[in-house]
Amino acid sequence: PISNSALRETSNTLSVKFAQNQGPLGRKDSVYFDKLVAHYRRRFELPLAGEYNVPNALAAIAVGRHLKVPFPAMAAQLRKMRPAGDRSRIVHMGGITIIADCYNANPTSMDAALTSLRRWPGAPRRVAVLGAMRELGEDEKQWHKRIGALTRKLDLLVTVGDDAREYASDRPSPDTTWVHCRDKGDA
Repeated sequence: PISNSALRETSNTLSVKFAQNQGPLGRKDSVYFDKLVAHYRRRFELPLAGEYNVPNALAAIAVGRHLKVPFPAMAAQLRKMRPAGDRSRIVHMGGITIIADCYNANPTSMDAALTSLRRWPGAPRRVAVLGAMRELGEDEKQWHKRIGALTRKLDLLVTVGDDAREYASDRPSPDTTWVHCRDKGDA
């Protein structure tokens, strides 16, 4: 995985350009990615679940370069990164790895989280526990169906709450077991 950044300063405006050319590598509890700068490869680690966190890190690295922050210092700070609330948080319980990515879910964050789950390296089983997304307007049911389609090929889909039934309204693939729970207590 290689990413490049370019900086340009004009008058009082800083223009920062960065691109992710190839996907990062997931390893256990972190996302690792390389950045190519002046023909030298730099390795960075984000202790967060999900490749979708890499563009934010690339933006921070590009700004750090502009501010002349040394790469080892940026790498050290990225390694210390901790998620806020329940975004990209990794929890270990009795041999199970839980990716808690459930704060204020929306179609974009659900898509990213489910993609991350499907790509998680070395997972013997992939289980999604999904509550309903709120404040989606009149297309709410359609959004739930679209996200439900992303749960195909998971081992287990657990839906929580009446509105969450829409995730499975088109029935996940025959390989996916679906369990519905009335509420959090039932789950």
